[in-house]
Amino acid sequence: LVGRAVLPAATKGFKELGAKKYEDRYDLATSAQASNINLDNLENILDQGLETGFGASLGLQLNRIGQTLLGPDFKVGDIAGAESFAAGATQLILPEVKKLGVNPTDKDLDFVVKGSPELGKSVEGNKLMLKALRLSNLRAIDSHNFDNAFYSNPENEGKTEIDRNVAFQTHMVNNPQLYNAQPLIEEYNSLLEREAAKKISQGDFVDTSNDEL
Repeated sequence: LVGRAVLPAATKGFKELGAKKYEDRYDLATSAQASNINLDNLENILDQGLETGFGASLGLQLNRIGQTLLGPDFKVGDIAGAESFAAGATQLILPEVKKLGVNPTDKDLDFVVKGSPELGKSVEGNKLMLKALRLSNLRAIDSHNFDNAFYSNPENEGKTEIDRNVAFQTHMVNNPQLYNAQPLIEEYNSLLEREAAKKISQGDFVDTSNDEL
């Protein structure tokens, strides 16, 4: 949960160097908590589609979420199958994906931004993008919670933002489940391999072996 630390009044280093950064991370964590609700709703709809098939009822649910996120004029097109459903979901997910990599702790998720045109073509790809967004949100919340623990600790009185960042680097190393994107990268590569194999089996693969580079 996101909350504010009760900071010692005499934390001079924090006042001078850390106040703005603390507030920035607090705002990111608060936004991340709100975002997670929308991500949960989107993932539930994707799961429903995989379990029950794609149709107009899921399109209506996408519309409701889209109007919450993007405004009352949002409307997805006709949902006639997995492909059109994925296209509708991508309209909601892509604006959030484009923000990945802006925060220093999310630089390793930039591959999702670059791969989003391909990921947006399938339900599985959209689910992977949701995983990346949720991971980013968990990091934002964790970073703020680390701030609260660090600056509320009497032993850290007088320490600066630089001291906090040094300690946070150790925290990241000790929490690879949050700050190591390798499992997500492996899932992404596997997805691309499956999509390529599907195109080959369907005869959609274009042979470029004789093309000049």
